Amino acid sequence: MLKKKVNALVFTGKLNTWYKNKKNILIGSWCLLNLKQKNKIKSFNFILSDRETKNLEYYNKKNIIKFEYYYSRLLEDCIKNLTNYYNVNWNKRSWEIFLGP
Repeated sequence: MLKKKVNALVFTGKLNTWYKNKKNILIGSWCLLNLKQKNKIKSFNFILSDRETKNLEYYNKKNIIKFEYYYSRLLEDCIKNLTNYYNVNWNKRSWEIFLGP
């Protein structure tokens, strides 16, 4: 059986919300700002998904495609769950505007 690779989407710089046993995908550069435990960050596996940071070494076409894939999957999951929860029938673009980028 093929083991599925699991990643974690991170929205904050609080290290207690990060995972040590998964690759953490930081949703923005603010996740690295004001970290009080800078020496502890080395124990985490993470990448930054901030598209505006063009000078970083990981910013390349392959990673952009990967981030777009995760964004699309996350958006589809949110749409499915929120549609069922709120019992509304919006199209994908409407949900994208409502949820924000």
